[in-house]
Amino acid sequence: MANAKRHHLEPFAYVRDLLVTMSSLCAACGVDIPDFTNASCLTGIEFRELGKSLASQLPEEALTTLLPDQWAAANPKHVLVHRIEEARQVANRKRDNRQKRRKKTAAANPRPADAARN
Repeated sequence: MANAKRHHLEPFAYVRDLLVTMSSLCAACGVDIPDFTNASCLTGIEFRELGKSLASQLPEEALTTLLPDQWAAANPKHVLVHRIEEARQVANRKRDNRQKRRKKTAAANPRPADAARN
C-alpha cells in the first residue's frame, strides 16, 4: 500500500492486480502458494522471508513488471494524476519558502566579505 501511495497509484487496483498476477504466476510455474491465513501471527522478518522464498521461485522478468513504476507505465488509467500535481505544488511551495528564508537570513546577517566591500 505504501508503494502504491508513494507512486500515486490507485491502491485497490494495484494490489488487486498484484495478487491476481502473483497467483497466476504461481499456477503457471507450478509453485505452491504459501498459506497466508495465519500471516498476522508472523513477525515482519518471517513475513519478508516467506515473500522472498516465494519470489525466488518465480521468473524475475515477470516480477519486474509488478514494480510500482513499471506497473504505472503499463496501467496509466490507475495513476492518480491529481495527487502528482498536489505533490508538485507542495514541493514548489517548500522550495519558495526555503528561498525566502535564505534571502531573509542573508539580509539580516551580511557576510564579512560583503561588509568590507561597502
